[in-house]
Amino acid sequence: MAAISNRRFIQPILVACSFATGLFFGLVAKGLLNPSGWAETLSGVSTVIALILAIATYIGWHKQKIREDAYSTKKLYISTLVQIESTTIQIANLLFNLIPEAGMLVPSDSQAKSSLEKIVDKNNELKLHAQSLISVNSELGFWGASLTPDSATEHATLMNSINEYLTSLHHLHNCLINFYIHRSSDNTIEQWKIRFIEANKTIFNLFNSRKRKSMSTVFLD
Repeated sequence: MAAISNRRFIQPILVACSFATGLFFGLVAKGLLNPSGWAETLSGVSTVIALILAIATYIGWHKQKIREDAYSTKKLYISTLVQIESTTIQIANLLFNLIPEAGMLVPSDSQAKSSLEKIVDKNNELKLHAQSLISVNSELGFWGASLTPDSATEHATLMNSINEYLTSLHHLHNCLINFYIHRSSDNTIEQWKIRFIEANKTIFNLFNSRKRKSMSTVFLD
């Protein structure tokens, strides 16, 4: 659409330039233009041509800049996904080393407290990355790009899964605080662990699906 608009804009200028050039040479051929006026006429034609070249150069630069900004936004979307994946991996590693299991090595009080604090930090990071992903996705349209229908569906599924992930993480974290800090039993640990694992599995399935795709199959220009 942008290319068609640009052609419509340039075409009248090219026609006018061609007309002016044709008129000039026509007058010269018929002897209706004095030699003394050639310099002024050539100067006028040159000015028009220079103007056309300047406009064409600007339009080309502007289009290229839009393409570059669109690509940068797409790249930011992918890099934000990478940050989300990395953060969820770190959270899962911390959690699974704390969730009580038969035969597991029980962490010391200081280790448990440190891991629980790190989970809070990573939880906040994940929230920020998720919000950033929403913002970048909404920015794509400004640059004339968008997610493909399949990618848009995966995006919605990912956001829902992240919400479930954060919800189950919050409750599971509270359960672990009760277990390690307050030394009280909590019979909901298993329930929240199952929900967390399911959300985590959905997220990583989406990440693995995205890694098998190319840029052209994730975004529309």
